[in-house]
Amino acid sequence: GYLSVPREVVFDTRLPPFDKDDGAQAYAYYYPPANKDFRGMEGEKPPLLVLGHGGPTSATNTSFSLRIQFWTSRGFAVADVNYGGSTGYGRAFRERLYPHFGQVDVQDCCAAALHLADRGLADRKRLSIMGGSAGGYTTLSCLAFRPEVFAVGASHYGISDLEVLAKETHKFESMYPEHLVGPYPAARATYIERSPVHSPGALACPVIFFQGLDDKVVPPNQTSLMVDALRRKGLRVAHVEFEGEQHGFRKFKNIVRAMEAQLFFFGRILGFVPCDTIDPVPIYNDKMSSSYINSAVPDTSDRMLFAVPKKGRLYDHCVGLLSNIGIEFNRKPRHDIALVTNMPIALVFLPAADIAAYVAKGSVDLGITGLDIIRESQTEDDVAELIRLGFGKCKLQIQAPAENHAVKEAKDLVGKRIVTSFINLTRQRFAELEGVDDPMKIKTQVRFVSGSVEAACGLGLADGIVDLVESGDTMRAAGLHSIDTLMDTESVLITNQHARFPQLAETIKQRVEGILTARKYVLCQYNIARTSLDAACMVTPGRQAPTITSLEQEGWVAISVMVEKRMLAEKMDALKEIGAADILVLQIANARA
Repeated sequence: GYLSVPREVVFDTRLPPFDKDDGAQAYAYYYPPANKDFRGMEGEKPPLLVLGHGGPTSATNTSFSLRIQFWTSRGFAVADVNYGGSTGYGRAFRERLYPHFGQVDVQDCCAAALHLADRGLADRKRLSIMGGSAGGYTTLSCLAFRPEVFAVGASHYGISDLEVLAKETHKFESMYPEHLVGPYPAARATYIERSPVHSPGALACPVIFFQGLDDKVVPPNQTSLMVDALRRKGLRVAHVEFEGEQHGFRKFKNIVRAMEAQLFFFGRILGFVPCDTIDPVPIYNDKMSSSYINSAVPDTSDRMLFAVPKKGRLYDHCVGLLSNIGIEFNRKPRHDIALVTNMPIALVFLPAADIAAYVAKGSVDLGITGLDIIRESQTEDDVAELIRLGFGKCKLQIQAPAENHAVKEAKDLVGKRIVTSFINLTRQRFAELEGVDDPMKIKTQVRFVSGSVEAACGLGLADGIVDLVESGDTMRAAGLHSIDTLMDTESVLITNQHARFPQLAETIKQRVEGILTARKYVLCQYNIARTSLDAACMVTPGRQAPTITSLEQEGWVAISVMVEKRMLAEKMDALKEIGAADILVLQIANARA
């Protein structure tokens, strides 16, 4: 059937550093996967989800839990752990947690996972853990202080700072932390040592955080600090916030969203695609991830992957170009992969800032991005430029407040505060200005922001900015003016050095070249006396040569020739002067060189 029936498991908890013989057992309820419509691959062990209960001196039991059945019906085994400190196993067992909260509970949850994996009841490489409140603290502590055990974790409004419990907990539990950790503030060093928020650098696996924005027990900024630390470390991390929720989610839609989002995230990390139709969850530091691609991912194994910007200033240009080169597709709402119906291509809609990295690593075969993105992502040596596209042209410039007359050129900002979304290019430029070989050792303070860079100076956050400038109107409106140009940029079609579909990439390149040619030229047709033919060819030489056809009228010829649009008016005047007649101009819809 669909229901998983638990059985109690007693396991040894003697793992370092708590490897003594006394009290070295703990308990869990093991729920095997159960879904009569599906079965795992032969010889495959299921992923395991370890649950740490809240309290922390409460206990879990075998009462029916839809939350647990949600996971077992989707192929997970679940271990619902009663770690040392849980009620129901005698005073000595409960008091094992005093004053070792953050140690005994961590030890026992890790031991439960390893015990089940050793006995073939779970896949050792796909151990996961989740918990809420105090259980969330145990989850974060396992991930921070025993990073070798779990592959992924989920914290639901998890406590990351034990000092908050000591200083701000409600009256009923006012002395609770003294039993769990120690007297405060006398044992403040212990509180800090066991608080994951003070050791985010120790986290070594992906985590998804769920946070209520009205939570008074776990302030949202604590979760944000954890998320930011993981982002900086390069770990995959997701952050789902709920407006109007406090410490524990109450709204049905948010409870459902949290469960589905966690399944989505775990699927991405553990290597499976959920059968459920789930709205994507943004995942930081995850290339070609489900943060950009809907969970209902179509099969693209036999198709060339063509990455295009999913939004922003380049999106409309790119969609128009795809239509013009005959690529037919239908992109469903919120789906970021679209199969091309008339060619073996799958379009992948990604942030423009990530496309160069995807192409460089071979995650996609072809891409449209900016020259600035290629330089910023330092992928120049790993991608091949096929053709420049002529749109998205702008300049990457250093801008400073116009009213600050002390800053007239870029070197005047050396040692100052610079805000930008182009960290690498900015550091390289200021390294040149400072005469420093290593851009990481410059004294200029370069800080990253992802948008509205032009507002940084007005808000007092920066002395100058580095950003893309097209017309300059936005910068002037913010009171800024240009003092240096780092580079000129435009959109470009790129591939990687080891493309899987070189012939198809060449076909796309030729089609794009044809469209660009059609945009650049018009077809000019006119009649002229043969005696003036040489002069006419001088005026309109064409891309290669004009096409000349004899007319029925003796001594006259008809000429058909491609003329650059920007020079059309001048050419028509010159043709009229040498006696050309019946001058016609036709638009070119498409072309091939």
